Amino acid sequence: MISSSDCSAIKIDLKGKIEYDDTNIFKRLRLDSIDNRLVQKCVVAVLKTQKEDVDQFQKLIMSASAKSEEELELDSKLARDKARQTDSRYRKTEDEYQMCEPLARIFTAIANFNLPGNCTQGPTRLFHSMDDMMLEANEPHTFRFSVPVPDFEISPCGIDFSTSKLWRDRDVFGQVKSSRKQGPNAALPNTIPNIISHCADYARLFMSGRPFMLYCTGLLIFGSQFCVGIFDRDGITFSPIHDMFTETEIFVHVIRAITHELTIQELGFDPTVCVLSDEETSQLTGETKGGYLSAIISHIGSNLRLWCTIGPPMWTSVSLLGRGTAVWHTSWCSSARNRESDIYQAIQQPIEGLAKFECRGDVYFMDGKPITVRNLRNLSSHKDLGDIDSELKNPTPVLHRLVLATVGKPLWQYESEIELLTGFCDALLGHKALYEQGILHRDISAGNVLLSTAQDEKFHRFITDLDFAYVTDDMLVI
Repeated sequence: MISSSDCSAIKIDLKGKIEYDDTNIFKRLRLDSIDNRLVQKCVVAVLKTQKEDVDQFQKLIMSASAKSEEELELDSKLARDKARQTDSRYRKTEDEYQMCEPLARIFTAIANFNLPGNCTQGPTRLFHSMDDMMLEANEPHTFRFSVPVPDFEISPCGIDFSTSKLWRDRDVFGQVKSSRKQGPNAALPNTIPNIISHCADYARLFMSGRPFMLYCTGLLIFGSQFCVGIFDRDGITFSPIHDMFTETEIFVHVIRAITHELTIQELGFDPTVCVLSDEETSQLTGETKGGYLSAIISHIGSNLRLWCTIGPPMWTSVSLLGRGTAVWHTSWCSSARNRESDIYQAIQQPIEGLAKFECRGDVYFMDGKPITVRNLRNLSSHKDLGDIDSELKNPTPVLHRLVLATVGKPLWQYESEIELLTGFCDALLGHKALYEQGILHRDISAGNVLLSTAQDEKFHRFITDLDFAYVTDDMLVI
């Protein structure tokens, strides 16, 4: 459950990072690829077969619309307080709780609709209400998650929703508010409504739980209105707002796009990564079946080798904006700043107690353009925004990968006090050696100190993550 302090911090981070009414969102969702005749028939059929659900939903909306913004906020506060008192992650108001059940049936009817005599393949994803389902933070890289619960999650059809509680089994999330007064467009200038901070909280944990997601998609419903938000490493972009009942065809287009049309790459998964099956993971890595699936990473920079992940990342960033680092080492860096790998290459003498550099590189689409937030946001229009150097005056996060030869485990997995203390000692010696070469690390933390798994290393602990290190420009090798 998101705390009030977390909510405030997220709102501060998002100031100046939100774009509204971007019609490009619907282009990215490929709404124009959906058969308009199917959509029209679907609208007629759903309004008829789900009339009871539609009537119930509209009745709840009418009830909520009679409340003032202050009353709606008080309802939300009471729900949050009750969740804290009962140690529950479930914080819906009574109105929101009652809205989700008919909505779930409407979503299902839209997803399963087909034209008579049409043998078109069924949905690839389905909506699920999160009424009694709790996502868990029980993987190595998610142990510190606050684990809020979105109102809906959209999962691939092959996932057993009754048993799976893992973030990596979810593709899209949904958030429901009872009144249009609680929508994302702020009533007052320079304010960020709670629906945005709640969705941003889901998004940051979603992308941390699925570290190869470049962005994630959320469906926001507030009263009878809805919009789609895309959450990336530089902020949030919202589609125009529409009404479910006066613009029902647009609503059906969105649901069908999510459940039928879009690939996982079009929903944000890194197109340069191929996740292996359970069988392939076992054969290639020797890992026990049923564990964390391995992934094949395309070549990095000028190094033409393919890379394979083994097991889950040891650590992932839980921030929405900024680097979004995953260890393995994939991170977003500003196009206006030095890459971490440039700093590694500036080191003149090998340093004991520092992870050893192997290779590095920005990540590129198949057409040769770098994967940047700006390019992702303009993907459908295919603008030529590939020259990173030209973006120095208007920075954008750039996806960057760095391979280090030294293998380790997180500091908090120490097995004895001696191992912990010597870990601190080796990290200090590595920090001192860096400083003597004119490099100040500036980001020493538990996540950046690893315990070596090799037995023949002189230093059994080492520091990583030079992304914030200070180094003079004349030392850099670019």
